[in-house]
Amino acid sequence: MAETYKNSWSDELGVLPQLRIAVNWMRWRLDMGEHPGLYASPSLFDVSLRSPFRDLRNPKIDDDLQIPPEGCVHGHHAITDNSFNILTGNGGEIPVCPLFVRDLAGRVIVTPLGPLAQKGDNWELDRVCTFPKNSVALPADHAAQNLLENVFMTTFRTLGMSASAGFSISGERDVAAAGYYNHANLYPYKKRLDTFYIDGWRIPQTEYLYVKRDTDKQRAHDTGVHFMKSWADRPAGQSYPEFYEALGEDFVEKAFADGCTIIPTFESFNGYAQVSPQFACLGYHPGRAVSGLHTIVERKGSDLPEGTIIEVVQPGYITAARIEKAKVVVSDGSGYTSPCADDPDPKYPDLRLPHPRLSAKWGAAWIPTHPKHFEAPSLWGWDEKTGYFMQLRGPVWDPLHYYYASVDEVFTAFENQRLQKNTSLARVPEKMRDRFYPVVAMRGFESFQYQNNKLEIYRVDNGKQTVQPGYHPLPLMFEFELDNWWLPDLDPRHRAQEQVPFKLEQSLMATVVPEVEPGEYMSSLRGENLPDWVTDPLKMAVPQNTGDATANFPHLLRYLGRVSEDEVINMVFPYLQNVPDMIMQKTGAELVADFNDLGDFEMFMPGLYVPFGEFKSRAQSLLRKRHELFRTDRVKYILDYWVSQPVTALFEDEDKNTSHIPAAALATPPTV
Repeated sequence: MAETYKNSWSDELGVLPQLRIAVNWMRWRLDMGEHPGLYASPSLFDVSLRSPFRDLRNPKIDDDLQIPPEGCVHGHHAITDNSFNILTGNGGEIPVCPLFVRDLAGRVIVTPLGPLAQKGDNWELDRVCTFPKNSVALPADHAAQNLLENVFMTTFRTLGMSASAGFSISGERDVAAAGYYNHANLYPYKKRLDTFYIDGWRIPQTEYLYVKRDTDKQRAHDTGVHFMKSWADRPAGQSYPEFYEALGEDFVEKAFADGCTIIPTFESFNGYAQVSPQFACLGYHPGRAVSGLHTIVERKGSDLPEGTIIEVVQPGYITAARIEKAKVVVSDGSGYTSPCADDPDPKYPDLRLPHPRLSAKWGAAWIPTHPKHFEAPSLWGWDEKTGYFMQLRGPVWDPLHYYYASVDEVFTAFENQRLQKNTSLARVPEKMRDRFYPVVAMRGFESFQYQNNKLEIYRVDNGKQTVQPGYHPLPLMFEFELDNWWLPDLDPRHRAQEQVPFKLEQSLMATVVPEVEPGEYMSSLRGENLPDWVTDPLKMAVPQNTGDATANFPHLLRYLGRVSEDEVINMVFPYLQNVPDMIMQKTGAELVADFNDLGDFEMFMPGLYVPFGEFKSRAQSLLRKRHELFRTDRVKYILDYWVSQPVTALFEDEDKNTSHIPAAALATPPTV
């Protein structure tokens, strides 16, 4: 499904970090990594490298993040979709990783552009608690710092449909295609935030700690030794907070610049929040111990949450060469009582269903619906099993599948709070800063209106709640991350254990039961000359309240039920945009010759055009194979998609022209 890979960053990062990341990313891309199908595009570098080279000639940083294609608007690394999204006019960019994250000390870190699936050799130190080696700390005085967490960093995944039939399918240039999905009245939540940034603007918090690597290693070591000697020579009885204050922030920042990062303890950014019954944030408890950075020498009874640091026995630091762990005493949590203790226990996500940006560890994350559910922080990082960046634990942030109280606030801000210098960005309202936003019921529903030759989504307020808090499925073709040409290892069938843990059996968040009847939905459609596939009553469905999610959303049988090959063929809408044969038949050398900035390529990276051409050839080969499979064996193409067959396995047997669903996919699924 993915035909181009597009990075969403540019000159807001400055010249040198940009070039360094671009070079490291290219080296890995040339090796193709573990997902060759994901990057198989003849135009892979056309978008990704022009902007850095252009910036080297004119290294200018504006006060605001620039609009595409010059700068980062949504704060994501993104894939450009070239299949169903093209039909619905959604723009095509699919976020796959945030550009900015926060480390344990609160610094803003720019995540490495690649590889997406971070493996062990991408770390120089302990991958449990440090950042990949290609990461870059955003300077504290950088212009982007004025915008981060002051503007929304989000795009939208709209459940759109084609306004007309005007796209050609691969191999069928004369056949006009339109994209739609069945049972539109069962999807009241059609315009969804598509972002890693919590509530659309909060930078994902990690428990990793960043250390500068491009510094003199001996100087970094000497700084660490000096820091530890200062602790040993401190006045008798001086506590760590007093010692830290005496050192001063200037010392800490100079040590950081020298390549020696002081390990945060009380000031760590992973402490429990103090939450009022009205979801207001009243403050934070001290930080908690982190594996790999802290050695716990004792656990004591305390009225603080479990793991909270209550005493520093000895501080610590890290350099690019070593980790000197801090020694701490922590609370055992025995005396902690939540001020919202009467809140009910939270529900947990059903990990048999798609949650591509959530760790597949049962019980590690929960759906926040009450104040107590927000006390523990949302913590993000690189998943150990898949290597992808996702939420590891805490209150779930997944606006693709849950409706939050903050969603309407974001929409309102984009209507009324856009920046004058950059209308692609909207200002975060002050009232959103010091509170938490739970998963809530949805009032009214979203429908379509036809205007300006476009099919647009608008909100219908029918005076009632159309769905209670719950899991909102996406139509099959909008679960982009689960396409086998993209990231098939994010499929829940490949990640989550099949059996639901006994202790969670009665605590799973249910799939929503929509209440919008076909008649009410069809009467809400606005505009003249609406496409037939939007207004066809046969494409609507009467909501079923049976307790079985597949009654309303039959495509969830992909994960939860028995299914036949014929049913799969009827459920999947296969679309692959036509690529002219003259492009498909070009060689790698010809594609390199088409590269607009080839002169810049040679100036800054002499000789790279040779492996670049080889890469283009391999990408072309995969591109041709994909289109050949689509054109010659549509059934195999669909069935391989249904089971998330990895691209690496699709062409193991070039003579194999048939496919079937493995027996395991047809077996009766585990039940709760």
